[in-house]
Amino acid sequence: MKILNKYTLTEIDYKNPTEKELNEIFNFYIEQWNEENPGLPDPTFEKFKYDFKYSRENEQKYKFLLHDANGKLIARSEIKLLKHDCDAPQAKKDDASFKIRIDEKFRRKGVVRELLLSSINKIQGLGIKKINTYSNLESGQSFCEKLDGKITARGFISYLDIEKNDWKKTQKLFDEIKSKNPDIRVETHLELKEEDIPGFVKIDTVFMEEISKYSEESNFDKDFTIRESTKYIKEGLKKGQKHIYTYLRNRNDEIIGLSDLIIDPKSPLRIFQGMTGITKDYRGRGLAKLVKAGTLLRLKDNHIPGSVITTYNDEDNTVMRKINESIGFKSIPIWKKYTFGLQELREKLRERTQDE
Repeated sequence: MKILNKYTLTEIDYKNPTEKELNEIFNFYIEQWNEENPGLPDPTFEKFKYDFKYSRENEQKYKFLLHDANGKLIARSEIKLLKHDCDAPQAKKDDASFKIRIDEKFRRKGVVRELLLSSINKIQGLGIKKINTYSNLESGQSFCEKLDGKITARGFISYLDIEKNDWKKTQKLFDEIKSKNPDIRVETHLELKEEDIPGFVKIDTVFMEEISKYSEESNFDKDFTIRESTKYIKEGLKKGQKHIYTYLRNRNDEIIGLSDLIIDPKSPLRIFQGMTGITKDYRGRGLAKLVKAGTLLRLKDNHIPGSVITTYNDEDNTVMRKINESIGFKSIPIWKKYTFGLQELREKLRERTQDE
């Protein structure tokens, strides 16, 4: 299929790509990665390969490549949605998401508009009502805003440089808060065992429900979240992922705090900081700093390889942003989530095409 009469669009069988296709896409991916994630290490080819081919059993994905007249890859797009026969709330099955990455030299020339229109035509007739995307680039945000995308969430990727971090300062912070809270026990685990997953997911979901409120259209569903989190963690453990996690317990042995790290062997230089949360009755005592610092210190004490630790924060979650900054995390440019009505987006893209 031709776009603008000179670019070739092809849909790729993403579960069975050739090595040539993977290498071509990986090289393009790294260029885009460095632009969007300054300060973070490049993903490994193995991590990219796994992620590119992966989809959950309840997901449907469509991936497209765009080449110029010389056969050079200049853009790629992806549409993701839930299968309509899967066990999920209808509100979630009504939504889809898209990603588009394009060579900088081909931006603002109508290429993204035509690529997006061609991509979303693939899901026409599937009952999708809304579609969203994320961007932390000025060009991407400008594109979405010109199409009247509604900003439904904002946030940051923050990272901690493991080698450059002042670990003595982190230890001091931990010790000071611990001494002020003698009723709190810090319990760190270097492994998440399968039998411990239900308890972990239960407390994790409590905090996930809270932070979902930072998005205007989260469609949070507790039962669905528990099912999907459990599946995701089990899949991760099977592929070699490890969790280091810390609980805070009160005198009654109740869990009142959680922080966890995810270590993926396919991404050895980047460790992901997942949830950090404290139950409402125990807030205001510095315990989020305690549980997060305690988890990070155990990582350091056990000499687990890694270059950076990354985490995500909603812009409005100022408390957690300040906690991260106090421990040494730095942020890269803000990302915004844009939500569109699918039919309205299609019509706007067509109108802009006809106007040119």
